[in-house]
Amino acid sequence: MKHFYTIQQGFRPNFKIVFLLLLGTVFIYSSCDKFKDDFDFNKLVKPSWNPEFAVPLVNSTLFIADFMKDSSNLNIVTNPDQSLSFIYSGDSIFSATAGTFMRLPDQEFDFTEMIDVPPLLPGIFDTINFYKQYQFITDTNNQRVDSIFVRDGLLYISGQTNLNRDKAKLVLTFPDIIHIQNKTPLSIISVLDNPGGQQPLVYFDTAYQLDEYKIIFGQPTDTANNLISFDFNFIIEGDENPDLSPYDFSLSGNITALEFESAFGYFGQYTLDFADSLEIGLFNDAITGGVAIGEGSVNLIFNLHNSIGTPVTFMAETLAATSEFTAPYHVNIELFGPGQPNIFDINSPPVTKMGDYAHTNLDFTEANFAEAFNISPNWLHYDLKGVTNFGNDSTEQNFLLNESRVIVDVDLEFQLFGSLANLTIQDTVELDFNENPNEVDYLLFRMNLTNGFPIRVAVQAYFADQNYQVLDSLIDLDDNRLLLGAPTTGAPEYRVTESRNQITDILIDNKRIDNIVKAKYLLFQTKLSTTQQELIKIYDDYNMTIKLGIVTGLNFEKNN
Repeated sequence: MKHFYTIQQGFRPNFKIVFLLLLGTVFIYSSCDKFKDDFDFNKLVKPSWNPEFAVPLVNSTLFIADFMKDSSNLNIVTNPDQSLSFIYSGDSIFSATAGTFMRLPDQEFDFTEMIDVPPLLPGIFDTINFYKQYQFITDTNNQRVDSIFVRDGLLYISGQTNLNRDKAKLVLTFPDIIHIQNKTPLSIISVLDNPGGQQPLVYFDTAYQLDEYKIIFGQPTDTANNLISFDFNFIIEGDENPDLSPYDFSLSGNITALEFESAFGYFGQYTLDFADSLEIGLFNDAITGGVAIGEGSVNLIFNLHNSIGTPVTFMAETLAATSEFTAPYHVNIELFGPGQPNIFDINSPPVTKMGDYAHTNLDFTEANFAEAFNISPNWLHYDLKGVTNFGNDSTEQNFLLNESRVIVDVDLEFQLFGSLANLTIQDTVELDFNENPNEVDYLLFRMNLTNGFPIRVAVQAYFADQNYQVLDSLIDLDDNRLLLGAPTTGAPEYRVTESRNQITDILIDNKRIDNIVKAKYLLFQTKLSTTQQELIKIYDDYNMTIKLGIVTGLNFEKNN
């Protein structure tokens, strides 16, 4: 079982903050108790002519989360062996819904016919019928529409005839447009009465909502796909009007604003776009150096959720790790090995699970992540394309719901297993010293560090002017101070056997203080390495204890 921890916001002690607190505090405190057991300043060599004030600053134990900047997309996971992993998660990316990417175009139809009416005695009825078909226009070529359950749409018809009968009507039936509840075809009656035959033309029109209907295509007698049938039945009563047969008849119409609730057939190829970038905060402040990962320690995870009832194939037009500082700055990720295309299929729901999501979980552990992580990447960029019916097999049976879509989640999991080669992290902080440095002769502070991590740490802080020109450094450039990493057992656990302790004293005299207060920026650098680039693992109980205090020498003579 893996345990998840979320990094909490708030104060996280680190060297940069501690030093800024140190610089601010020494100008404020006029007295304070001497350090307790951890800080014995009586053993330090220091100037003897000034009154001294000792200030304890920090006594903290830091775990791995305390060294991480706030990152909304990071979870720290405890693995079953108690080692730690960082999981960076991207935002869920939603495709367009099927009702958006597959449109049902407006349809327009137009028919003309000559109506041959036999002689009829008054009071005698006759029925004249004929049959027409219209090929439904689809969104793309080669689509086969078997049926549509209509969500919205308007059918409009209008026509005219020179039929001169006192009593006549048209019953126009659409055998393919079926009411969903009562299962009867749509039938529209238009009155064509022309008493005495006085009007040269009789006009009619009707509009009809289709939201309670389904359209069934593919009747056994159809000679092509996507045909809609029109069954014209004229019911005519005989009268004394002159027989002018055959009569002209024309009908035109349209179906507009058509939307489907569900659709069945073969819908061809649509391309769904999924583009985003995943921030890898671990390396946000890295300016040089690299990381060599342990075998299988990086895993790129695609979680895909598909409610589209078609085969869907994914391809990565872009999948790359990038770094702002470390050459070659850009590494293309090859999921299946060198020269192999980044193409994979995902699961689709069967028609019996219509409305449900089919889930696909893909773990890529064999890609060239070692190459990618060697540049200490800040970002993982991906531009994925999901293509429906990639094989273009028109015999496939597809279905779509109006709200069908694909959802993509991307996670990058990095088990903290690898080695570091002078990975240098730098941050810049603005400074503003308004205090009078003449009141201070020297600053002397002690860091008592106990390192439970198997990582060597070298720390330096540079004071720079407004042009980023270095004025001074916190630690003398000739002072090669290094916090040694804790020793480990080696493979396969790479467990720390004991912590390392080191006490560091730093003296800043009045001359250097004069220089430092002119600084506008603090450039803080931390260089991280493993011994001879040996592999290490980070476990959940690893920590570092930092105890920091300061002695300030105040110059009373300069104040007199």
